[in-house]
This record gives sequence, structure tokens and C-alpha cells, in this order.
Amino acid sequence: MAMKGKTTGMLRTRFQDWLFEINDRPKRRLTDDELSREMNREHPMGKQIPPKQVRSIRSRYNAGSQNHGPPPSGRASYPYDENRHQYRYPRTGWRRDDGNL
Repeated sequence: MAMKGKTTGMLRTRFQDWLFEINDRPKRRLTDDELSREMNREHPMGKQIPPKQVRSIRSRYNAGSQNHGPPPSGRASYPYDENRHQYRYPRTGWRRDDGNL
């Protein structure tokens, strides 16, 4: 059963997408840790989302997969650090011995 958010009435996936949509506003720019806390506060009865999972949710939002996104502006969402500066996640995954993918 889909549960509506505590303050917005949005379903969880829509709320997560909305957070990514508004996170580029100059006075906002929350870190993944802060976004995680906001997601969990809005849907306290659902599975709690750890900060590390925000990366995979953002990836689905940017790709428009698993009922997320795509971004209405056509501009991908990227994370912010504690100083509110945007950055890119480091690449992860399998690497050859020489360090190249």
C-alpha cells in the first residue's frame, strides 16, 4: 500500500523526485545526509533510507527509471557538499589492475 507523506501528502517516489527538483535552489542545496533525513521525516513509517542510498535514488531520478524522474528541466541532479558546492560522485565499479575501467 502506497503511503502519503506526513506534510506534503506526496507518495514517496514523487517526494524524492521533488526534493531533487528543488535542491538546486541557492538557499537549499542539501547534502545527501540532509536529503536522507528529510526523506525519512516525510515518510517515517516506510523503510528508512540511509544517506548512501540517496546516490542510487538520484541515479534512478536522472535516468527516469523505476518510477523516478526524469528531471522536468532536463538537467541532471548532482550532490552538494557541506559547503553547498556541487560535485560529482567518484566513479565506482570494476577496475583493471592499471586503474583504468
